[in-house]
Amino acid sequence: MTNKLIELKEILIEEEVRKDLEFTSKDREKVLNSIHQPIKQNRKINAPVVIASSLSVALIFLLVMSSTPTERKNTGHEEQIEFVDQTNLFTELNQTVENNGIKVTLQKVMYDGSRILVEYGAESTTGEELERVTGHYRLTVNGEKGKDLTLSPQEGDEKDTAIVAIELYKEFPEQFDLGFNINKIEEQQGTWNFSIPVQQVPGKIKRFEPKTVVKKDHLQLSINEVIASQSAIKIRYEESGNGNIDRSSPLYNKSVIYEILDPKGNEIVPISSRGLRLDWISYGNGKHSTTTWYHAPKELPEYLVLKAYIPKQESQSISIKKSINESLPIVLNQDATNKLVISKIEKKEGQVWLHYSIDGNLKQARNWLSLKLEKDGEEQYFQPISYPDYKPNQENIAKFDVNFSENLYIVTEKISFEEFEELDMKIPLTDPQ
Repeated sequence: MTNKLIELKEILIEEEVRKDLEFTSKDREKVLNSIHQPIKQNRKINAPVVIASSLSVALIFLLVMSSTPTERKNTGHEEQIEFVDQTNLFTELNQTVENNGIKVTLQKVMYDGSRILVEYGAESTTGEELERVTGHYRLTVNGEKGKDLTLSPQEGDEKDTAIVAIELYKEFPEQFDLGFNINKIEEQQGTWNFSIPVQQVPGKIKRFEPKTVVKKDHLQLSINEVIASQSAIKIRYEESGNGNIDRSSPLYNKSVIYEILDPKGNEIVPISSRGLRLDWISYGNGKHSTTTWYHAPKELPEYLVLKAYIPKQESQSISIKKSINESLPIVLNQDATNKLVISKIEKKEGQVWLHYSIDGNLKQARNWLSLKLEKDGEEQYFQPISYPDYKPNQENIAKFDVNFSENLYIVTEKISFEEFEELDMKIPLTDPQ
């Protein structure tokens, strides 16, 4: 599995384009280095959004908040909410450019007025395997340099594919020509230039400005904007600290993770655990603004509920494994109330496919599993070909490049959180702008 979070300096090759973007890659790299200690040296982690930074309050918002605490009405384990099928919003492209031994094919595009998604595949024409297909990009809009936008590239669900999410910071036309230019893939310089006719999908965008604030000890969180588009809910928030650190505070030297719920207690699942802007406040000082994306429910509720958690600190990683030969469904309990469930196992030529679901909260944070081969006293771990983000109300499949064997084990990790009710709150979605 290739590196899923790429430093910004590797994303864009031209300095003037870098200046237009707002990612803080240095902070991101520093924070990501502290995610989950590996079980084995060859294990690669699908980074859950749990971050600890020495003498800091690390804040990763897979959710967002308002001002009034609200009780959760159910356990959140019931899938009562229906989400928009994002795949139906894409337009097929099938544009191909070959240069310097690499063929790139633009597969599809989606634009809903709030963001643009471009999916493409790349392959070597010389027979070499590409370690990753994300690259360096430059965008133009109707022939002019792309402004008021940021890019977040990541691996696609299939091998040798990538998805570039383009966040828009101002209102764009309903129709325009997007120049999508790739200057480098892996270490290979090249020119893969595309012109994409972009058309906004039907539907209105609703913008809300809650302007709500919550304070706890040295921490202050503010909601600046909530945007509901056809493909996602986008939340902009601001985090700040007053510098008055209380070492006895339960927030001291702890990360905080948030879960967003509908009024019935069902989780609004974050779209991705990758490519998020990760901001943190060292010693409770500073101010940062950031954005998080969530799957769009088919019907927008009148309000959203935020629940806050603090991860339980374990002295070491605790792996949970079950034999692949157990009767289905195979249940791996990640803590007392949350579990990863294998519902189907497919034996392919040279591959094993695991169909799975997550029963519990914080699904994107719990979304990782691997296969382990134990034979003749030796162990070998296998990671999914491309680690998929968890998709609610859809079939989730992890695909592994390994032959089926009775000596295979399915592995996940103990992931436990303590509720922190003092940061629970309600986000009204009324009076759109």
